[in-house]
Amino acid sequence: MKSTILTLATAALASTLSERSTSASPPQTLDRVWSGVKQSGSGFTSVTGTFTVPKGGKNFGPSIWVGIDGSTECPGGGPLQTGVRLTGNGTAFGWFEWVPLSAPVFTNFEVSDGDDIRMTINAFGPSSGSAILDNLSTGQSVSHTFTSADAPPDAPLCQNSVEWIVEDYNNSGGNDTGTVASPDYGTITIRNASAQGSAGKVTPEGGELIELFDTRTSTVLSQCSAKNEEVTCKYVGPPTDN
Repeated sequence: MKSTILTLATAALASTLSERSTSASPPQTLDRVWSGVKQSGSGFTSVTGTFTVPKGGKNFGPSIWVGIDGSTECPGGGPLQTGVRLTGNGTAFGWFEWVPLSAPVFTNFEVSDGDDIRMTINAFGPSSGSAILDNLSTGQSVSHTFTSADAPPDAPLCQNSVEWIVEDYNNSGGNDTGTVASPDYGTITIRNASAQGSAGKVTPEGGELIELFDTRTSTVLSQCSAKNEEVTCKYVGPPTDN
């Protein structure tokens, strides 16, 4: 889904963010469902990143993914994204999506605690691309290629941004059976994170930090950072039952 950027904050929250956002720090954005990093540019043709499924992680329900054009810089197109969803009922599955199309599940792709999962999106142009998941621990690989025939006709890619995201998605039925837990996902690191664009290789470092924000309590729930080829997001909100 598209990022849901919040532009308003309470005075106390604004003060807190100003302390964390000095002139030497990357920009920050608050979002109702995303935490992670976005890099802006042009001509992005690929983005990749690898994470380790945390022990017990299948019980607390985030979705970890990489994508192209998830930001508002491409309002009519994207994102094209792929990742792994931890459903909150003890199961996990790989998926891919080109919004506004549905998000199919990769069948026969096993995900277990401790597995290293590499996620890759390729954009061959505004109307074609591919989504690839590699389980580096088992050697299993799955992929889907979009052609101009099955890409969404009214949502071409702009190829202007790439994202590395930990998402607190809402359970809406379908493949997500059971109740998704609260967003406490501990600490998740996406490593070997990079993208290719018109300027060449791009890493997350210096990109825009996106923080999960609870609009009900005006509370920032995550603290993300980017260094070299790593994105790390830590849940810093109130304690939960996870």
